[in-house]
Amino acid sequence: MIAFENKLEIEKFSLITIYGLFKQVNLGLISIENAERMFFSPYIMGELKKYNVRQDIIDLVHEGTELEDFEAFNISVEKETDRLIKQTEKLLLEYKNVEFTEEKLTEFIIKKEISPE
Repeated sequence: MIAFENKLEIEKFSLITIYGLFKQVNLGLISIENAERMFFSPYIMGELKKYNVRQDIIDLVHEGTELEDFEAFNISVEKETDRLIKQTEKLLLEYKNVEFTEEKLTEFIIKKEISPE
């Protein structure tokens, strides 16, 4: 579970997550499908709307849900993620002074048993 004190913390955390996912997809470190399972989904968009998160942040999540479409239409995913990374960086600058007041991740819940390696 991740707990936030206010909407600004939700927005900053979302932007940090979005930035990291776009960057990792851009570098080929994770798949688009993996990014969608983590954060780029209609469910996350709905949750952010519920807390009145800024529309431009929700729009970035929406663009993350469309990365597969770029791939399907032979539009460069790398160029699109470059553009989205720059957009996210610009928004993150607005949250430079937003500090997290408490530890965010308060609990891990593992649904499936993980075998030791």
